[in-house]
Amino acid sequence: MVSEIIDPIKSVYVYRSLYKGTTMSKINEDKDKVFTRRDLLKGTAMVVTGLMIAPAIAIGASQTLERKVAKATMTKSEAAYQDKPLGNHQCSNCAHFIPGASPKANGTCEVVEGSITPHGWCVVYTPKKV
Repeated sequence: MVSEIIDPIKSVYVYRSLYKGTTMSKINEDKDKVFTRRDLLKGTAMVVTGLMIAPAIAIGASQTLERKVAKATMTKSEAAYQDKPLGNHQCSNCAHFIPGASPKANGTCEVVEGSITPHGWCVVYTPKKV
């Protein structure tokens, strides 16, 4: 009895528990199981915030994709371009290659930026349809 009076916080809880007719252990058990109004409000706020943020993220991602598609070209390093053919695969046989003024002159590409040699190759190589 004396130890309960010396610890004022514990004595308040003991008083409240005795006042309600329950023990401290019962209060602690119930506290873990109860779904409070505060929990409901926190959950609702998280759901509403998620619903507000999700469209913004989706719009940003789609705009980034649209910019890449609209650009539709890549640098030589992105395409792993090389000035020599890979076996029989070379730019002059590629569907994306736009030939220069003569068969040996450099041309351009629909996908890769810059001047492209007819004997080059890159990972975007697509054989011409015969």
